[in-house]
Amino acid sequence: MNESLFRTPLIEARMTADVTMPNFIKALTQGTRVVELPPDFASQPDQLERAAEIVRQHHREYKFHDAMPLAYYTYIASPGRSYRFTTGGRLIGSFHDQPIVAYVQTKDGKRFTFGD
Repeated sequence: MNESLFRTPLIEARMTADVTMPNFIKALTQGTRVVELPPDFASQPDQLERAAEIVRQHHREYKFHDAMPLAYYTYIASPGRSYRFTTGGRLIGSFHDQPIVAYVQTKDGKRFTFGD
């Protein structure tokens, strides 16, 4: 990902691989699975504990458990630096994830992105 496109740290809920909803629905609902964080969030010494609490709260309030179950959460602190959490908020480890870009493309090729 181009660093200039990365605006703020975020936590993104990732769906399980067996979700069969159409891509259009996945794109439309992407915003419900993303939590934008304050720009200085990643510089805080307790960032992982705070991220874990946000994950637990998001999972409690997530409304699409049946149709679009979640596999894990990704806390993307900066481009290419991320941490994954279970849906219960337990740290899995560090990774090199990038945010998902959700969009819908019309027949004439126009793209509408979500979460920008």
